[in-house]
Amino acid sequence: MASDQKGEGGETVKAAAEEGETVAAEDKGKEKVTEAAEEGETVAAEDKGMEKIDMPLAAAMLSTVIGNSCKIVDDESNSDKPSGDGEIIMVKLPDQVPSTIFPEVKKYCMKHAKVDEKGNSTATVFTNTGAAAVAAAASSSSTSVPNYDPIATEEEELKNWDKEFVNVDQWSLYNLLLAAHFLEIKGLLDIASQKVADMLKGKNSQEMRDTLNIANDFTADEQQAIAALNPWAFPNPNPLPLPHPE
Repeated sequence: MASDQKGEGGETVKAAAEEGETVAAEDKGKEKVTEAAEEGETVAAEDKGMEKIDMPLAAAMLSTVIGNSCKIVDDESNSDKPSGDGEIIMVKLPDQVPSTIFPEVKKYCMKHAKVDEKGNSTATVFTNTGAAAVAAAASSSSTSVPNYDPIATEEEELKNWDKEFVNVDQWSLYNLLLAAHFLEIKGLLDIASQKVADMLKGKNSQEMRDTLNIANDFTADEQQAIAALNPWAFPNPNPLPLPHPE
């Protein structure tokens, strides 16, 4: 009995040790990927059509899905690259991500990661001297802004860029929503969802259907039942247009 318990305890300790090693290896791998992103490395993303698109790793990391998929494979046989400096393996995009919209997703990620095609930083560096010079120039102009804050101005410009970015046709907006959802890019999902909300704001149910190209498949009886159950939402006597008779 004691030997059995000892054996079970040994297996438990072994399993815990193996799990700890796995977690440690994963953490080390994530650190390598983060370091590679900071060094301006790129990663190749392949869509369901087998088309490959290179993008800066720093930009790709805005996607939780891509970030979790990025791994660096060591190649000790390559004398030019010591162990630990291997290649970043290609990432396979979810099939639900339309290949036609991914270049736009890449553009969004690069803008928000503040990097160019080669992974070089495009972020504006503000120094005390530089900020003071900009503020002085603003205060001396006829359109001076009190308490000028260059960082706040940059953030406002990014918000305006986001608004223009989602100012697209409905099909492109739908594809952006799909990509943002399946790639888990929170910022992109937020601005695309807000665009849809703005499109529907103040519209009644039929106007929403028209905007989103949704057919009204309710029968006359079903529509009347819905209105009767929700009078607060349908103040008009005929809240929903009846379907045309066949």
